[in-house]
Amino acid sequence: MIGQGVARRYAKALFEIGRDSQMLDQLEKDLALVNQTFSEHKEARDVLLHPLIPVEDKAKLVEGLFKDKVAPVALDFVKMLVEKKREGHLGAIFSEFRILVNREKRVVEVKVSVARQPSQALLDSIKEGLTRVAGSKVDLRVDVDPKLIGGMVLRMGDRRIDGSIRNRLEMLREQIREGRISEKR
Repeated sequence: MIGQGVARRYAKALFEIGRDSQMLDQLEKDLALVNQTFSEHKEARDVLLHPLIPVEDKAKLVEGLFKDKVAPVALDFVKMLVEKKREGHLGAIFSEFRILVNREKRVVEVKVSVARQPSQALLDSIKEGLTRVAGSKVDLRVDVDPKLIGGMVLRMGDRRIDGSIRNRLEMLREQIREGRISEKR
């Protein structure tokens, strides 16, 4: 939980800088790029997180990767994380930052997990319904998880609605195990 507190403090500081300078959208985009780069490129992530690599070398890596791709404020922020040895919290900081930005914009983030990529029409319909339920704009994020078999799982804040076939099969298995469903003859 210590890591979550660290992430929240750094995210809040960056959020306040972004809000005061009217750069929230830019910083969110820049942090997403940085986070995605280190998530997708194992070699860069390994260098960034390696405890024996000097801070100066890590800062040079960040500078080389992002100097012309992100705003100076975002670049300085990531380099400061490296200098403070907080680079391992980058993903959590980005998540916390996005929560703060969404709250400021009155946007609710909803994660939809599905077995197969849904059509755009279905996504639009889901988003429209969720917008009515939430009473605010919805940022819909889709995660394809073939283990669900079918149906979908919605996560909105701390609420989770599981309408997957996998979940229904598990519930049925549990009912059979507990003897609540008997064989009909």
